[in-house]
Amino acid sequence: MVYVSDYGSDCVQKFDSNGQFLSKLGSSGDGEGQFFAPAGLAVDSAGNLYVADSENGRIQKFGSDGQFLAQWGSTGFDDGSFVAPFGVAVDDCGNIWWPIPGTTASRNSTARVSLSPHGDPTANMRANSISRWALPLMVPATSM
Repeated sequence: MVYVSDYGSDCVQKFDSNGQFLSKLGSSGDGEGQFFAPAGLAVDSAGNLYVADSENGRIQKFGSDGQFLAQWGSTGFDDGSFVAPFGVAVDDCGNIWWPIPGTTASRNSTARVSLSPHGDPTANMRANSISRWALPLMVPATSM
């Protein structure tokens, strides 16, 4: 399967390996299964799809059948909220990762956030003076 994030149309399109359109997921809005500028996508080993719903400030999770399963975050600067998440990745252990760009002078570093497969926080790593990111958009996940 190939998933394409359609940022301008607020949906995710699904294609087979030959490029044949199969289905569309989502519509414009801020409810469950709706998007406002979806960006990064990731698929876990079970076939679940994760969507970085950038302008709604959240990550949404869908089953392989397209059914909404869960979401994390909301737009804002408080703990548990995000400013335009553009990337999302799922590692081999099922942890969900996404970069959070710093957007103001008081938040000039970036965090990489991780959740366990059950949605429990596992890491929140702030950049330090040695590693600092200006506007990270994607996070690839690989085995090490």
